[in-house]
Amino acid sequence: MQIELAMLLSALTVFFAGFAALSANRRASRKENIDAAAREATIITKLDGIKEGQVELRTDVKAIHSEMSGIAERLVAVEQSVKSAHQRLDRAKVSEVQQCASE
Repeated sequence: MQIELAMLLSALTVFFAGFAALSANRRASRKENIDAAAREATIITKLDGIKEGQVELRTDVKAIHSEMSGIAERLVAVEQSVKSAHQRLDRAKVSEVQQCASE
């Protein structure tokens, strides 16, 4: 009877030790899941911030592109104006030289 009691106590001890280990493992697993969820939430928040920054950059690039197109159009107009002014100056020089030569 005493041996059976010792076996029963040993079996109960093993059972409770196993139960305690399993319980601790579940607690640790839950904590790991909570930590993983917190890390994922942080990553998602950072990715959202990056996405917003990308949208802002895209808008800025479009605005700069429009501005550059306007500047290119103005540059063409200025080049044509300078060419015309050059031609007028050349004609003025030629007529001045001709007047000096005729005098």
